[in-house]
Amino acid sequence: MGSSSVTRWASEVATPLPRRLAPEPVAGAQAEEALLATIAESPGDPSAYLVYADWLMARGDPRGQLIGLQHALADAKASEALREEESRLLAEHEATLLGPLAEHATDVRFRLGFARYVRLQRRGPLPLDEVVRQVLAHPTARLLEDLAIGVTSHGDDHPGYGPTLLALAESSSPSLACLRLGDSHTPLGDVSNVFRIFPRLRTVALSGTGLRLSAISPDGLRELVLSNVDTSGAVARAIAAASFPSLETLVFRRTFSFGPYVDELLDALEPPLVPKLSWLFVRASHLRYGERAVSAVLRAPVLGQLERLDLDLPLCDDDLLELIAAAEALSHLRQLRLRAGNDVSPELQAELDRRVPSAAWSTFVASVPGEPPSP
Repeated sequence: MGSSSVTRWASEVATPLPRRLAPEPVAGAQAEEALLATIAESPGDPSAYLVYADWLMARGDPRGQLIGLQHALADAKASEALREEESRLLAEHEATLLGPLAEHATDVRFRLGFARYVRLQRRGPLPLDEVVRQVLAHPTARLLEDLAIGVTSHGDDHPGYGPTLLALAESSSPSLACLRLGDSHTPLGDVSNVFRIFPRLRTVALSGTGLRLSAISPDGLRELVLSNVDTSGAVARAIAAASFPSLETLVFRRTFSFGPYVDELLDALEPPLVPKLSWLFVRASHLRYGERAVSAVLRAPVLGQLERLDLDLPLCDDDLLELIAAAEALSHLRQLRLRAGNDVSPELQAELDRRVPSAAWSTFVASVPGEPPSP
């Protein structure tokens, strides 16, 4: 498929966009760097990508075709033929368009010809830090924004996350904004260096057991996600003692119980340490041992500064009674979302809706913080 085909398809299914003028012709490598720098300045502007696509297609590079196809596919009217062509192009030019991602990535999500989100985990004897070096050196990861790193061990080799973090630091990827570290039941260990090595990160998501943290003060962090983090009250107190001057969103996710460490963290999290915190999201598949997530949230010192509160939890009538009793303390919220489908009294649900106008019952399919970007 040539340049004219992609251009024609794009014009058929997408609104034409004004294209920026390409830089004055210079040596090939310099021209490419200039085009990529223009994209990096405004990564959400498709027109810069389309200029680069023209430049690539003029040189027979299939990434130019991929940019054009994915621009066309962003339109809701995109045909199935376009999706099939995208799959064919990726398969035919795997070495150029995917490189080491084809072997080592468990999930890759593109935006306009470049990997936007990548999930890596060790799948063989090659250490994960070397995998990271190979992936980040490849052109398809040039504009990577979101990186998830899972299991680092293989057989009897259990290096932990230290070597992988050092490999990331060596790459100094300027576009990386989100780092997801760990997996359920994976030992995390001390990950304090995440916040020291990567001060530009806007989102950090941690998942696993044995989390340890020394003193941290991540100035630029906007979103912190703790998923299935089975840890001690000492770590909860260490997090609560840190200063998060830019933190806006705090997310707790548990496959099982809410966890007493979360109670301790919410109890200790004082507003001066998180002055911009406005969204608290708590998710658990079920609760056990009498742990009361609603009680913990309602007594949290930061409750009064929140604008959004999401409780994606199993709820009972006692929880609704607590929320109703705290109606005045919740009246400032712009949004209070609760899990729909719980076995609760319709009368109590109606009373809560009346007393707390911001209350809404949700399946939490959309607007969930901390999720990877949509495919």
